[in-house]
Amino acid sequence: MYPVFEANQVLTNNHLNQVFNYLDEQERLSRANLIGIGIVCGLEITRNGNTSILLSRGCGVTSQGYLIVEPEDVELVSYRADYTIPLELSYPPFRNNGTQYPLWELFPVGEPGTLTLAGTPGFLNDKVVVLFLELKKDDLGNCSPNNCDDKGAEVTATVRRLLMRKQDAAAMVAAANGLGEGLTQSDLTATMQARLNLPDLRLPRYDVPATKPATSLDVLSAFYHVFQQSGFVSDTRSALYAAYQAFRPLLEDEHPSNPFTGFQARYDFLEKGPTTEAQVRFLQYYYDLFDDIVKAYDEFRWKGVDVMCACCPPEGLFPRHLILGPDYRHTFLASAALGRCEERIAELKVLFDKLVLMVSRFTNSPTLPQQPPKAKIDGQIRITPSKLADVPLSAKAIPYYYDYDGQPPIREVWNPDLTRWNRANRNLGYWSSNYTPVPPSFVRNPLGFDLEPYNFLRIEGHLGKDYNQVLTTLLSLKAKNRLPIDVIALRTGQFDENLTVDLRKEECRFRDLETLYDALRDELLCSLRKTIRGLATRPFQPATTFVSRRASTAPPVTEKVDEAPADEFKRLFVTESNTYGSFIERLIREQGIDHINAAAERPMVNAVVNSVGLLYRFALLLRRDLFDVDWVKFDELYEVLKRWSEDVTARRNQTDGDTDLSWRDLDTELANVIFACRLEAFKSLREEYAARVREVKQKQYFSHFIDKNPGIQHKAGVPIGGTFIIVYHQADEETDGGGRLVLGADRFTAEEADRTVESLRRKKKVAEDPDVRKLMDEMARMRRANPGVFDRGDTNVRDNRIFETFVGDLADGTVIADFFVPYLCCSDCTPVQYVLPSTKPEEPTEPLAFTIARTCTDEKNTAEVTITATGGVPPYQVIVNSQAPVPLTGPIPMPAGVNNVVVVDSTGNRTAPAAETIPAQLTTGQLQFVDDPAKGVYDVTFRITGGTAPYTSTKGTVTGDTCTITTIKSDEVVPVDITDARGCRTSLTIQHTVGKGCDKPCDGLAERWRYLLWLPRPVGKETFILRGVKSDDLIVRDETGKQQPIPGIQGIVDNLFNPQTPIDENNYDEIMSKLAGEFNEAIARVLGPDVFIVGYDPKEAGIITFESYVCHGFMYQLSMSILSNDVVRDEVWTYNDKGTFIRHSDGEIQEILRFGRVVIDKCAGRIVSEAPRSAVEIGIEESTADRILVPKYSPAIAEANARFSWRMDGNLMIVSKDPKAKVSMKMQTPFRVRHVANVKNAGWAYVEQIVGGRRLDTRPVSPTRPVSPTRRPR
Repeated sequence: MYPVFEANQVLTNNHLNQVFNYLDEQERLSRANLIGIGIVCGLEITRNGNTSILLSRGCGVTSQGYLIVEPEDVELVSYRADYTIPLELSYPPFRNNGTQYPLWELFPVGEPGTLTLAGTPGFLNDKVVVLFLELKKDDLGNCSPNNCDDKGAEVTATVRRLLMRKQDAAAMVAAANGLGEGLTQSDLTATMQARLNLPDLRLPRYDVPATKPATSLDVLSAFYHVFQQSGFVSDTRSALYAAYQAFRPLLEDEHPSNPFTGFQARYDFLEKGPTTEAQVRFLQYYYDLFDDIVKAYDEFRWKGVDVMCACCPPEGLFPRHLILGPDYRHTFLASAALGRCEERIAELKVLFDKLVLMVSRFTNSPTLPQQPPKAKIDGQIRITPSKLADVPLSAKAIPYYYDYDGQPPIREVWNPDLTRWNRANRNLGYWSSNYTPVPPSFVRNPLGFDLEPYNFLRIEGHLGKDYNQVLTTLLSLKAKNRLPIDVIALRTGQFDENLTVDLRKEECRFRDLETLYDALRDELLCSLRKTIRGLATRPFQPATTFVSRRASTAPPVTEKVDEAPADEFKRLFVTESNTYGSFIERLIREQGIDHINAAAERPMVNAVVNSVGLLYRFALLLRRDLFDVDWVKFDELYEVLKRWSEDVTARRNQTDGDTDLSWRDLDTELANVIFACRLEAFKSLREEYAARVREVKQKQYFSHFIDKNPGIQHKAGVPIGGTFIIVYHQADEETDGGGRLVLGADRFTAEEADRTVESLRRKKKVAEDPDVRKLMDEMARMRRANPGVFDRGDTNVRDNRIFETFVGDLADGTVIADFFVPYLCCSDCTPVQYVLPSTKPEEPTEPLAFTIARTCTDEKNTAEVTITATGGVPPYQVIVNSQAPVPLTGPIPMPAGVNNVVVVDSTGNRTAPAAETIPAQLTTGQLQFVDDPAKGVYDVTFRITGGTAPYTSTKGTVTGDTCTITTIKSDEVVPVDITDARGCRTSLTIQHTVGKGCDKPCDGLAERWRYLLWLPRPVGKETFILRGVKSDDLIVRDETGKQQPIPGIQGIVDNLFNPQTPIDENNYDEIMSKLAGEFNEAIARVLGPDVFIVGYDPKEAGIITFESYVCHGFMYQLSMSILSNDVVRDEVWTYNDKGTFIRHSDGEIQEILRFGRVVIDKCAGRIVSEAPRSAVEIGIEESTADRILVPKYSPAIAEANARFSWRMDGNLMIVSKDPKAKVSMKMQTPFRVRHVANVKNAGWAYVEQIVGGRRLDTRPVSPTRPVSPTRRPR
């Protein structure tokens, strides 16, 4: 309460004290309630042993709002006992049951009558330092030699440095605790400790490199072991419980009980063993869930650790003292205003709600979007940009394993900032394209926009699907969105040498071998052909007539002989008849290349035939492509050829007199091929090729991959620039369902291990295999380390048969997990995808097409359009008006107008653009009434716009776009519904009072037009001086043609435009408003009110309006000399009902448009129509000698139907059908542009703008003669 004084009131001391007390209290309340209480800064104490206390400078605010300041650092070295609080202004907190606590006052060096701290050992051990604001009241003397009036009293405020026993300080704090506000230092300390002491959680890493899982059972059980071996579920539960308790005062309104009470029961199976196959299948995402919980928990607790504010703290906490410590220190407690308390608490509640929803909304069977059956590109597999590394969970994408459609949706609490800004539908996630309201396209289709803010891609929806389909989809998404990642697929199970792989996918690994092969092949083929040709061209006449039959030694052949080898042999080696070549060609054509034999002939002939046949077969094996060579047949034929060559060599010295070819000759020919080291080089090539093929096969296996890439991790996606690894199940033929070797019914004992290793060592070929050797060495090592290690599997997994059941039921090729490495992988070649699905891409069954259905256009001139695509290969995307493509998952908003629509399928095929016209919203226009006062009825008409014609109405008749309703009673309420051809509807209610008729001219219809004023509004220091102003009388013409002059106008002009009073920006509006007002007074004296009105609106500076009846006319003329910026121009301005005309000093007359028409019904007292205004801004286009002024209108105007006026300072006014004006430059001050655009009966625009840094001569784009201003001395 404060006093209110009156005149001549007698004041007392109470009045003055009330004023002081009120102001003092308000000041202190402002500090305590709007700033905070406690130690603001400094006031740190440091003990220097037992000799002194160092007190740093600082300040603080007590709970009553008193400001306590230590201006400088001070060293306190002595004390005085028995400090007593002044009795006049007592201090209850320092008293216990009326008795003051013992207090000692501290002093710096030089205080007399004190004891040193150094002289009292141990004196400080049980004390705390207190700053106390002492208020001491002293009465002032009443009498002086000259005056005995009462002088009152004064209060002295002194900061005392005191010591208090810790036990007394504790008692004082306990007394403050009784206030029950939870804001005492012990309360705050306990709260802070509870928050700081929350346990740290760290999720153990999935132990891929250490365990090297090979089978599906190994991969899945490794996820389980993360929890089973660490007790992480229990640790997480304890941390969540503790977090709720630490922040309970802030949370209990929304969560009166701990929301995590069911946590252990729900996730206990992760430590004790899964109970359902769904839990086993989803183990990798349970791992991700706990990773999310850890991040959300950390984000929550560190955001809230120092959220402690006081709203109107109790004054009794520490009214006039501050405890500095070392115990019970009064730390600063900010006010809600200074600490953003409400905002921070709201953010904290959102983060806690997110934690609660994450725990409760996690599902191991998330709903996936519908997709067409047998679609090769799987629309359920989605890639979402996200963030990796040390960023809050709120900044990451929302995973698909949270029920996205619950209430409230988890996106509403995922990111507190987006929630606070009402942008929750901007959270990226698996389901972001399904949000309501529909988010922007960069949320629905984030891969189509800049990925720089992200460093990670979440990949989801692929678990449990066939890896071929998954790989095809991901590669398609990668190619379509140009994603900088690799994608590979790896199988579980033991390595199989017989695995079939497409080596052409790894062609770059064999390029050196291909080059070497090509060189060796060409050399060997040259040698083979030379040898064959040398034998085939020798003359030969068969001993008997040739009979087409198989040799008796050849196996019976029923299939048709392939004649291609014979054709090729003939082309290469048969030049004429009666040669070995022609004979062998006939044998090949009859018997086949693999069975040619001339046993009926002489031994030498048969030897030649056999030699040529073997060499030719060898040549045929040397295929053009390295990958097409049958190396098994190559080895077999090589051995046959060696043995045959040895047989020929053994007969080297034999003779066959029946032929001109000796065994020695034949041996020499064969030796040129067999023993020229060419085939040995092929053998080395073949061994290297086999080793590389084996390496390629090994790379298909997860166990091999993790051995070579120990940095593999699981995060449900892949970093930008990394490799995403799909792991799919593949059972081994001789394994149990879990993919493990069946080594015994229950146990593979140490003795069995020893016997197995020794048995394998004795098998030389088996033991030479590097994988077998590695296995034997590992078994021997494990045998020495622990004889009991050879169980069938992990005991926990074995005892929980749900793992083996699940894995045993898996189909080969099923994706069971995913991982990544943070680099492009994994070829020595340029990074490419080297594991591709073996299936062919799906071919569309029918051409890609689509249909469109739309809703009615809403008040925003937008319609919801549903596009249904058929044919092609789903999923589909849609492109509207050349914007970024968006997934076709639901209705799409389209604006009114023509929209070009293109549908794209997953293979990139596009439809031809289709134009979809969205009509404007169905609306009705201005009502036009025709009254019949005699009958008390009226007719009404109005236009219908938007929608789709034809229209129907529930009242009256509709002709085209005009609805007419007749004979409506005065004041009757008439509801009307208008429906268009598509069923869209709009409604209006009509009610009108029939008038008594109108006695005004022109049936009361008037127009108000805008005209350009002869002076613009001055800018800055600019002024105008008008000299020699001559004003003719304003003349108004009525409907009969009678002209009525308005006298007195010259006097008004002379009074307002005094040459001694320059017009500037400060008086311009006042002068122009007075001009309009005095004109109207003069007009009303002659014509009466409301016949002709002159108007000026400061909001439309530079514009004057003339309002008259439509059947009237007027004319007004004003001549003057205008001085501005040392430039004088002489002008005559004429205004009439056609426009404005300016006559310049050279006699040139130019027209200025009138604009901005308003039609008024003065009988009904309403505006019938008003031309809309567009904002306009003038821009400049540069050219070599000129600049072009370019107006930009908003909203746009119909330029084709418009006329344009330009005026640059005192220069020529341009009227043109071209909106642009061309100007030539002269270096001077900035110039003013006044621009008018008028669309007949449809709109207008006007602007005054200072443009550029030069004054100019002007000419329109269509040239007219420029007029230069004249310069005169002031």
